[in-house]
Amino acid sequence: MQVKKSKAKFWAAIVIFALVGQIAWTVENLFFNEFVYEMLKEETQVNPINVIAIMVATSALVATVTTLVIGALSDRMGKRKVFIALGYIIWGVSIMIFGLINVGNSALIFGTAAAALATASIVVIADCVMTFFGGIGNEAGYNAWITDVTNKENGGIVEGVISIAPLAALLIILSTTLFMDKEIIAHWSWFFLSLGILVSLAGVVGFFVLEDSPNLKKNETRFWDTLTFGFRKKTFRKNKMFYIVLSAFLVFAVATEVFLPYLIIYLKEYIELEDHYAIVFFIAILIAGIVSVIYGRRIDKKSCQQTLVPAIIIYVIGLVLMALPLLSETFKNVYFTTAALTIMMSGDLMVETNLGTMLREETPRGEVGMFQGIRLIGSRLLPMTLGPLIGSIILHTSFIEYSEDQESTLTPLIFLVAALIMILIIIPVAMVLKQPHEEHEHEPSSK
Repeated sequence: MQVKKSKAKFWAAIVIFALVGQIAWTVENLFFNEFVYEMLKEETQVNPINVIAIMVATSALVATVTTLVIGALSDRMGKRKVFIALGYIIWGVSIMIFGLINVGNSALIFGTAAAALATASIVVIADCVMTFFGGIGNEAGYNAWITDVTNKENGGIVEGVISIAPLAALLIILSTTLFMDKEIIAHWSWFFLSLGILVSLAGVVGFFVLEDSPNLKKNETRFWDTLTFGFRKKTFRKNKMFYIVLSAFLVFAVATEVFLPYLIIYLKEYIELEDHYAIVFFIAILIAGIVSVIYGRRIDKKSCQQTLVPAIIIYVIGLVLMALPLLSETFKNVYFTTAALTIMMSGDLMVETNLGTMLREETPRGEVGMFQGIRLIGSRLLPMTLGPLIGSIILHTSFIEYSEDQESTLTPLIFLVAALIMILIIIPVAMVLKQPHEEHEHEPSSK
């Protein structure tokens, strides 16, 4: 009975913090972008596409630095639970603040002339604050905890469950936003308030369902040594495969971030789905989520090396299909878009599940927290800096489409560029495939 109760708490913690965390990140990475675009698109002082690109890059920097510092600190303390629970509670409070941000409120403080520019600056700062606490609770805390409590037997299925959390989160958010008018600021205020309360409640629940791994011990290494650990040659030599897999993840993530911040706006404006994009997303997410879970179980039965290449191929095919409207208006319809989006998102999840599982397997158990910051540099900081920048350049320089009222909209070229970037993944993947597959429970590198 005690074993069943412990197992139930284990899966409850995995699901709750993965789902709620991804609801918060999805709002930041997609819907906060849409919120900013809707709020600033009529303003002449600022360009919302540029604001989004800056916002994504700065928040990625904050997340990485936070994870480096807090990851090292949690290793030294030998604790994850307290960082996760408290991090989520304050994270929720920071999200509620978003509901106060709008051009009207900025005008009251900074004056009408400077209102738009002030609002753009405030959203970047607020996004960084949210990311800071999200980095403590989710990136540094929860991700390290997952690595602590998983192994070769359950790593694939756990990673599969985690990988569908963003899609499940998107479904929940889409269901909520169907009933709100996104042009009414008050609706956005209630949206952020409700989300913030949910995230804070998850933090409270964490005190009851989370348990630190019994194998987690205090790391007595000096804090500065812990902080700089992942940048040393000795660490690289001893954990070479971790860095090779991370470089593959970097290529994949850069390709994804070229289009991801602008995906909803693209579907609404270029494909002209308007609010019907939620239905298209729902179908694509549902199918991709099922595929991801099945794929995660396959990873557990086989090996990441055997399943990686098919996942990459499916993802690239999906990207190419999403780019086909460049060739003909025939492909610019709801049915084709739904099919292409489903294939692309399924491939995206499969690649993420595969590379994520490999990164966890290659992480030394005694230095999990110290490796979270390094992981974030390759999987978030660089991708979320380079990807949106590339996407923004594409949108501002070439093949920009215009609607009848001459407002700029997005172009399918972003998906083609993403597919071309994926060609670079051949190099690290070839190195991965040359290595024999084995479980890596190696001793800490700092010893």
